[in-house]
Formats: sequence, structure tokens, C-alpha cells
Amino acid sequence: MIVLNLNTFAQPDKAWLRAKERIENMRIGIISTRLNMTTAEAEKFWPIYNEYRRKLDKIHQERIQLIEEGLNNSDSITSLSDNDAEKLMSEILKLNEENAKIQIEYYKKFSRLIGPKRAIDLYLSEIHFKRKLMREMRELKSD
Repeated sequence: MIVLNLNTFAQPDKAWLRAKERIENMRIGIISTRLNMTTAEAEKFWPIYNEYRRKLDKIHQERIQLIEEGLNNSDSITSLSDNDAEKLMSEILKLNEENAKIQIEYYKKFSRLIGPKRAIDLYLSEIHFKRKLMREMRELKSD
């Protein structure tokens, strides 16, 4: 019975990892198609892009954790005092500023590497990816 229970808990992790891998493959496919990089460009681009994504993902996780802790793991802001709400929002805005600094820093790196037009297309590729992901998620919900 213990083995059965362990398998039950392990399966969602495997499903999550498969879903995460599929999502990342979708992101890579969209970016690769839109940017149409040479092999030499891609070899230089992907390590920088992966570093960029790690930094943005870290800030995103910090923001989520900050909000969850600030709301005491509830979805309600009604229990917050005005002072606590001000502090929470101030911290969220600091993380948003850090996010913007990273985007500016990496836009410059991408622009030098693949040119300004394709650096903008990278930004548009990420928007396209997010829209496609949301569309697929809505389709899954409706099934």
C-alpha cells in the first residue's frame, strides 16, 4: 500500500515535468521559427536566453511567494491592514522594477547578438507564445 501511495504522488510530478517540457519546447519552437537564426547565432543566443529566462522566472517566483506570504496564503486582501497592503504593493513594485531592469539589460545583449529588429521580434515571439499557451489551456478546460 505504501508503494502504491508513493506512485500516486510521483505521477503528478511526472505529468508536471512532461507538461513543463512540452511548454518549453513550444516556446523554443516559436522563438526559433520567428527569429530564423543561423547555427552560429543560435549557439550564442540560447545560453544568453536561458540565463535571461532563469532571472525572470526567479523574480516571478519571488513575486508569487511575496503575495502568498503577504496574504497569509489566502486569496483575500480584506484581512490586510492598509499599512500591510502598502508594504506588500511596494515590494511587488520593486520586483517589477527589477524585472524591467533585466529586460532592458538583455534587450541590449540580444540586440548586439541578433540585431535590434530580431530582438524586438524575440519580445513579440514571447507574446505570441503566451497567447498560444493560453489558447491551448482554454481548449483543455473546455474538453
